[in-house]
Amino acid sequence: MIRSVICLAFTAGLPLSCLADSQVTEANVDPVSVYERQADGLYVRTGKRSVQELSLPLVLLEQSPRGYLKVSLKGQELWLDSMDVEVFPPPSIGKSGCVPTLQDSVAAVSRGAGEGCP
Repeated sequence: MIRSVICLAFTAGLPLSCLADSQVTEANVDPVSVYERQADGLYVRTGKRSVQELSLPLVLLEQSPRGYLKVSLKGQELWLDSMDVEVFPPPSIGKSGCVPTLQDSVAAVSRGAGEGCP
């Protein structure tokens, strides 16, 4: 947790263009399971890699709807389980929509309240 906070504080000063690509930045388990996508769309575990072998951070190439993350390691494309690793910046879950506020309200409940509303 502390490493995540330090990483966030460090990257907060960087321009947004540096953070455009999502990266696998941390492993939650050691070793990390490695998967291969079959022709029928199923993912089969083909082995495990230690965190030292992964040489983090890894650029995230693709994210499957089933929660697997495609990365490239030494020219080889691998799939990792999203529960085994941390991705930064976290994947977006979509727009939150309009949060209306009263015209005479002094303090909004959350940052951005009222933005994007007609």
